[in-house]
Amino acid sequence: MAERLRAAAAGHGFSADEIEGLLRAHGRAMEPRRRGVPDEHDFRYLHPGRTALVLLEDGGWADPLDAMAAALVESEDGELAVERASIGRVLGEEVAGRVDAVPVPAGVRDGAELLEALVTAPRGAQLVALAERLDHLRHLHVRVRRWGDREGAGRSARQARDIYLPLARRVGGTLERRFDWWCRRVGRRWE
Repeated sequence: MAERLRAAAAGHGFSADEIEGLLRAHGRAMEPRRRGVPDEHDFRYLHPGRTALVLLEDGGWADPLDAMAAALVESEDGELAVERASIGRVLGEEVAGRVDAVPVPAGVRDGAELLEALVTAPRGAQLVALAERLDHLRHLHVRVRRWGDREGAGRSARQARDIYLPLARRVGGTLERRFDWWCRRVGRRWE
């Protein structure tokens, strides 16, 4: 995954230092996964790298600090999240601030509040939120098969339809097409 991130970042014109920063962020995001996810092919293990790749490739967003934040945001599995203090200490407060700027479902009371937080967030934070959520949605079927959480799948599908798809429509581009396809073709089965 590190090599895919390196190539994608280089393709977006990141400097050598920016690429190394992204790889450090990815490495930091992998630490709790190496302890908590025994299978390297588990969808949760690969999430940090995939989220950064979705941001760069589907989001077309080439901000190195947002790419670092994308690798560090974890909205589903709190045990796999990197502690905010260590992000600031290891990667700098600017990166920690970018992570903090990404609205996640657990940080709000309801869907309307989440949508408002997403719509008013900086563009980079919106794109990171969409990239991170899309990676989780792509693996929703695995969560249901592995843990039988159909209720959680329904909640995620409704959130995608009611909150993330409208945001993706505002953002446009490939992320809009990906969310639209997922909601029409896959999400309906879980609602």
